Amino acid sequence: MSQTEYNAQRDKGIRGLADDGPRGNVRGFAAEAALLFGYYVTKGTDPEKQVTPPTDATHIQDLANIGGIVVRDHLTENNVNVAGDVEIRVNDAVAVLDNGDIWVPVEQDVTPDDPVFVRFSASGSEKLGAFRKDDDGGDAAELPNARWIEGGSAGNIAKLAVNF
Repeated sequence: MSQTEYNAQRDKGIRGLADDGPRGNVRGFAAEAALLFGYYVTKGTDPEKQVTPPTDATHIQDLANIGGIVVRDHLTENNVNVAGDVEIRVNDAVAVLDNGDIWVPVEQDVTPDDPVFVRFSASGSEKLGAFRKDDDGGDAAELPNARWIEGGSAGNIAKLAVNF
């Protein structure tokens, strides 16, 4: 592409990249467990200071428990886990989006017409806090105040709007 040509639409982001312009709200917490960029987190043992992956449907469906989505932070040290994911270590600072648009990983193909579900029970290669469009046999719960803005294919990313 020459210097005088450009795309009318922005390219897709990367997992955990907030894409919200001036309307987003990001808050700081401490990671109570190892966390991944772009995944959903619930309030931790100390709800004012900690976040952790969800392990129960109420961590997703009860607005009092919702933390938000882990935002990619270029200041975070690259801690690569055994699965090859960059993770935020226990007790490290973590940025969490609770209002705005963000690119998140999806386990299934999703479209803007699909509901938003979050995994709270995981086995094998599944990850707590991952996004999908159904309850996966009772292992995921529907996330209130969330909608897909841009769809994505399984194993890739999609753009999600949240307002907790």
